[in-house]
Amino acid sequence: MSPEPNENGVVRTARAAAEQGPGEDADTKETTARESPVFRGDPSKRAQLLVEYYDDLRKDFAFKPGDIVKWKAGLRNRLLPKYEEPAIVVQVLDRPEFDQSRDAGSTYFREPLDVVLGILDSDGDFSLFHLDRRRFEPYNS
Repeated sequence: MSPEPNENGVVRTARAAAEQGPGEDADTKETTARESPVFRGDPSKRAQLLVEYYDDLRKDFAFKPGDIVKWKAGLRNRLLPKYEEPAIVVQVLDRPEFDQSRDAGSTYFREPLDVVLGILDSDGDFSLFHLDRRRFEPYNS
């Protein structure tokens, strides 16, 4: 029995789940499922989703430390935090950091990491992550 794709059409293999630690990037551990409902059917629906996600990415929120946020629908590109899981803004960076270990073939290449978010990890410990604030919205929105 093969694993089912998640809401983003991504399938995690058992090996990937076992090897992936908290905060590790998903790009090397997950594969796209072309059988996903997003990839089946009418290409115009995919085009409509692209426009919606692009518009959402462009919506800007003026976050400040202490704000509770969550991923915008369709814009999660990391394993943590999970969709609908709250995170707290710890710091908004004046100048974004860029992951220097990625090349142009990575989805993380030149992604501006301009917010530090805190989450409770699977052990209940407070963990911090540098992320792209454009992908987040207020938790109660």
